[in-house]
Amino acid sequence: MGQLRALKHLQANGQSLLSQVKALSTVSGGSWVGVTFEFLTETTSDDAYLNEYVANPHDLVPSDGLTPAVTLDTVPEGNIGHFCTSRLFSVPALAVEAFLLWKLVKTPPEMLWQTLMGLHILKGHGLHESGDQDLPLSFFSLDAATLEGIRNENPSLGNETCHLLATGPGRTPRAWPVCNTALFVTTLNSNGSESLAPVQATPIFTGVVGTPDGQDANGRQPGGGVTSFAFNSNLTEIDGD
Repeated sequence: MGQLRALKHLQANGQSLLSQVKALSTVSGGSWVGVTFEFLTETTSDDAYLNEYVANPHDLVPSDGLTPAVTLDTVPEGNIGHFCTSRLFSVPALAVEAFLLWKLVKTPPEMLWQTLMGLHILKGHGLHESGDQDLPLSFFSLDAATLEGIRNENPSLGNETCHLLATGPGRTPRAWPVCNTALFVTTLNSNGSESLAPVQATPIFTGVVGTPDGQDANGRQPGGGVTSFAFNSNLTEIDGD
């Protein structure tokens, strides 16, 4: 949040540096901040999400400051910190919530973490809709043109909610978002040890760029990807490579 806020404040060529950034590369918790910023809905402004820039740290106060920006125990409504500082976002609370989702709601174990982050972070910004087992109903894409192509090829998605990169008055132009994660692969050396192949998720492509050495859980060499909206689809067949 601080990095995005500073880039929004700093100016070059008469514009903020953030408006001139071409790509926003994130990993782990930074992806929850970056993705939410990239896809913010009209209910949250950029200024509320990032909070105001404070040039001099000595202006910060523990509480009861003149503005939310300088008050350390208060964040604006819609700010990313508003949800992350909740008591329900503590490690013990998340563990209990995960157990209840698994036991009572029947959320699949492999979707517990994504579901928790959707409920705690994305939902508060209008970016998460829950269906059966509290699994997400909405999906993400780039812009109106890419969404039209998806719906033409997949008519069943015609009425489903799709989140597009944030645009409009008061919005900083969005960079190209790249979320970085990894896939476990078994190396082909003598000891069969596991390593990680890099996986990138963008608004139109999710997968492994290139062909790293090793085999994935299906015994295939990793490489290639899928259109991002289909990331959670079940594999039906493989055509060639």
